[in-house]
Amino acid sequence: MKSPELLKNLPTSVQKVWRPMLLVSLVLHGIVLMLPISYDLKKSENPEKEETVKITKLPSPSIPKSSPSPKSTSTVTPQRSPVTFAQTPQRRQTNSQIIINRPESPANPSSNQPINQPSVSPKVSQTKKQQTSETSNVVQTDQNKTSDTLDESEQNSTPPQPAQKEVNFFAIFPRYPGAEKGSGGVLRPEFDEATYIWHIEENLETVASKFEKELLPNQNFQQPKPLKNEGNFRVYEVSNTKGNETKYLHLISKGSKTSIYLESESYDLKELVENKTEDRAEFLVMASLSGAIEILKLQHKLKDFNVEDDLDTLIEADKFKRAIFDFKIARKTTADHPISPQELANSLNNELQDLEFEPLSITGDGEYGGGTLYKIKKDRFERYLILTPAKDDTGNQITVIILAKDDPRQ
Repeated sequence: MKSPELLKNLPTSVQKVWRPMLLVSLVLHGIVLMLPISYDLKKSENPEKEETVKITKLPSPSIPKSSPSPKSTSTVTPQRSPVTFAQTPQRRQTNSQIIINRPESPANPSSNQPINQPSVSPKVSQTKKQQTSETSNVVQTDQNKTSDTLDESEQNSTPPQPAQKEVNFFAIFPRYPGAEKGSGGVLRPEFDEATYIWHIEENLETVASKFEKELLPNQNFQQPKPLKNEGNFRVYEVSNTKGNETKYLHLISKGSKTSIYLESESYDLKELVENKTEDRAEFLVMASLSGAIEILKLQHKLKDFNVEDDLDTLIEADKFKRAIFDFKIARKTTADHPISPQELANSLNNELQDLEFEPLSITGDGEYGGGTLYKIKKDRFERYLILTPAKDDTGNQITVIILAKDDPRQ
């Protein structure tokens, strides 16, 4: 094969390498042409999903009062055994009682009489006087000890501010002074039902500066971390002091208003304006339930239940090896701080009613795994709670709080 006249005019060094280069080029082009088109494959294998904005909805936190007021007694009537949760005016000092009324065991009328009654006879022996005095002293001493114990417990478990009664992140996140509920028209009406969304007639710079320098950090939350900073839109990452929970603060400005929106996920402005919204109600009702159990943990010094180490300590452990049980927020009592299952149920019932749950109820025989089975309900949300007996490492009787997604008897 003769080389073209053009190639003959090239330098000798170039004439020696042009044929190998041509061959390599042809091979590479062939390889490229044989490869599948990755763009089309990705389109066929992974169809695009419609993105949504998940809106957090929780019951609005109740405004704490300076002194507790009496609450009406809530009575629940199960199918076989009526259960009454009696609430006392000072719920934090005296736990309410669960009273099970059974037809075959009528209440004794004399049980309501005082233990120590003043004598009506003028002739009372000196021995009885001494016994009465000693009994009175013992009762007074027990009351003083109980009061001291409760005061110490409240100092250790109750944060200084009344609003911190709620463990839930959204409930204790600082409110912007003077802000009103809702987005104020800055975002779509669907966002007005979110748990934490407020608006104020102030510019974005003022609102952002107040959050960065005055409202945060505080004893519950760390310094906010800026993530996005646009002309009329800012996003901050905010975490609690323990660093085990993080949310995202969105500040959106429109005209003279600024909307303040706290959410579990971070969004950009286009997503908030254009994407469809998704209600995360069930997930967040579960978060409320988890918060109520955490309050019980503080009140009664409960311990976390480790399913790998503690499952076999349950009296009927085999009944709790199904997938319907949720052990992430399971808690257990300790021998050092004993509390009856009845008292635990009363305390939890009080916390749940503060969060607008229905009163705890017992369905059917109300028993599973050797313990009492309760139904927890809020709107369409339902869970089951078992207060089941167990033994600790030294053989002492304890109680474990376990949740189930469905009725475990079915």
